[in-house]
Amino acid sequence: MKIFGFADLESLRIPSHLLNVFCVIGVKEQCPQAIIYVFDKLQSHQRINHLILINPAKLNDSLNEKLHAIASNGCKIYSHFMEDKEINLNHYQTFAQLGLVVITKAHFI
Repeated sequence: MKIFGFADLESLRIPSHLLNVFCVIGVKEQCPQAIIYVFDKLQSHQRINHLILINPAKLNDSLNEKLHAIASNGCKIYSHFMEDKEINLNHYQTFAQLGLVVITKAHFI
């Protein structure tokens, strides 16, 4: 498992079967680095099963294209958002097209 950024994984209650050597996690501002890392690994035919993005910011077109390529290579994408305000589902549309989106009340990280 490779982690970009810092997160208290226990408090997020990520299922243990997702947290293995073929998992990459990106946290907040480090999500773009995690996306690029997974994209590069898959391009070199290395195995990555899960990409978990925690509170990712809005992504530029280049990163969106990389996410689409990652998903088309069979890598599962999970996006976890912690919100403390009213939720606008349009904000999550890009992530929802590529994988599972989880939205929880913010009070940690």
